[in-house]
Amino acid sequence: MSLPGKLALVTGGSGIVGGGIVRLFMQMGAIVVAPLRSEACRAGLDSALQGTQYNPSSLLTPLADWGTPSTLDADLLTGAVHGRVTGHLLLAKHMLPIVNKDPGSSYTIISGLVSGPKGEVNVPAEYTLAAVANCALYALVDCIRAEQRRAAYRVNELRVGPAIRRDAEEQNAGLPEMQAFPASRLAAIALRIATGQQRDEVVEVHAQDMA
Repeated sequence: MSLPGKLALVTGGSGIVGGGIVRLFMQMGAIVVAPLRSEACRAGLDSALQGTQYNPSSLLTPLADWGTPSTLDADLLTGAVHGRVTGHLLLAKHMLPIVNKDPGSSYTIISGLVSGPKGEVNVPAEYTLAAVANCALYALVDCIRAEQRRAAYRVNELRVGPAIRRDAEEQNAGLPEMQAFPASRLAAIALRIATGQQRDEVVEVHAQDMA
């Protein structure tokens, strides 16, 4: 499978999941645009790409405390939902109109699972804001998928349950109590969705899917 000449926009490219997707898509020959918010984000992406051989011209990089219910207030909750949802809303609003109008094009939104049948995601109280913000994102994605259901291109959501780590690391430092899987494995799933036939689907990823 290769993506020569294809253009891929990857937001969150400085993160563990996004960095793994950037790396794989470049290795498959795509030109990747990974918008970054700061030099610190650029350093994060550089870390994710460490040891990867790629043509520099194929990568374009234009430049919270989650709390528990008893410690939160309305401003913190509003900020968390805003931070998780608004970026996806603006991206969909401005990027979907310029996606190639053919079935070979796709738009995938990556979110996190707040619960899972295999028990790998039992949300503790201290992740209240993350859980609430993710649920708000689910509602937005459902609306985006509904609006774009008849579009020529494909819109899907990838919900990630298990913890993800950088390939070069042994664990996800933010979730030390959970088994973490290499970002490259999740990137391979994202690639299959981007180049496959799924349309208007929510693809859930659980620990057994990453083994």
